[in-house]
Amino acid sequence: VLHLLASVENRLGLAASAITRLQRAIALQELLGHHSGVHGTQQLLLGALLRDQGRYDEALTLLHAAVSQLTEGSTIDFAAGARLALMQTWLDLGQ
Repeated sequence: VLHLLASVENRLGLAASAITRLQRAIALQELLGHHSGVHGTQQLLLGALLRDQGRYDEALTLLHAAVSQLTEGSTIDFAAGARLALMQTWLDLGQ
């Protein structure tokens, strides 16, 4: 649910709030030990937001984790989206 709220915040132009909310959501998922498609989706969204903010090191870490998490969980559509976001980040960096 938190990732959905963060998505709405981002669409409203509240990227900083969305980033904070996603960081909390991911921390909570990790604390509880829940590594599901939702966790990978949260990593994907946060990675994309951080990329848009120019925070490439953090974005790459999260996007790699999202690809791994979503591929392992057989969430193929989201895994493809994570790969696309990862490639876009590398293109932004000129590599």
